[in-house]
Amino acid sequence: MKGTVIHYQNTRNSTIFSAKIAVYVSGLLEFTLYDRANKHPQGKQDVVIVVNSSTLFCDWAQAARKLIESAKTIIVCRHDETIPIDAYIRAKKPVYLSSVKDELCDHQIVWEKLGYYDYKPQTPKDVIYPGLGYYGSFKERRQPLLEKYFNTTQYPVTIATTPRNRKRFETVCPGAKIIGPVTTMETLKQFQSLMFIQDINKTMKITSRFYEVSRFYEAIGAGIPQLFDEKSVDNVEAHGLDAEKYRVSNPDDVSRMLSNIDRIRKEQSKWRKDYRAELRKDATVLFEKHGIPCE
Repeated sequence: MKGTVIHYQNTRNSTIFSAKIAVYVSGLLEFTLYDRANKHPQGKQDVVIVVNSSTLFCDWAQAARKLIESAKTIIVCRHDETIPIDAYIRAKKPVYLSSVKDELCDHQIVWEKLGYYDYKPQTPKDVIYPGLGYYGSFKERRQPLLEKYFNTTQYPVTIATTPRNRKRFETVCPGAKIIGPVTTMETLKQFQSLMFIQDINKTMKITSRFYEVSRFYEAIGAGIPQLFDEKSVDNVEAHGLDAEKYRVSNPDDVSRMLSNIDRIRKEQSKWRKDYRAELRKDATVLFEKHGIPCE
């Protein structure tokens, strides 16, 4: 069977989650991976796997379109509903394997489990940054929650981010310690705790889904205690995890949780299991259901 995985951006050493999905699926199926660095695919394919990603600045989109339109089977791997899917792909009625459970989802699969690795879990000796931690990019839809939990003097706050996002965090959370981006799990384990928050709209309702968040699995793999904003608890519990015990709604709640952080770390260690093995099993079943053997 001749197959191709398409990702419109560069996947080499990329931290973009859709790029990680593309690399994973390419390896699982032993299909050629075409991206910005390895572009201009040639010849008809039996199967084309499109990992939903931005076509911005993509100079080979037309070549990819020809390949997609000629394929017998088209599958879209999708984890973010905010990235649009080209009309010509939708017209071909592909099969959607999606983290997002909406009208396009044919089969739900939690791609975010790729974030889990079975690292040696954090111990108190690993902690360099006490208090509450956050790592990642700045999102305007999270600003109200960042202001609530990270603009405070009740406990130490550390934010790891890129130079591009630094000024925005400094404006919203002026008392926070800002450090460079997390590049390894050993660096991540230096945070005493992490806050799980999701995007919200103007009415303070959740707009993002739990299944978008790969960092949740990264934190479990690193053994770092997590606290959950009150608006995110239901989404986490729907996934079978008891987040209610770690619900917070204000800095006072966070301070109370931090005073018991060693106990929380021990309790949440029970969440550790091989999520990547679960993902491989689920992906294998779904691909084989559509006639695509996994090597």
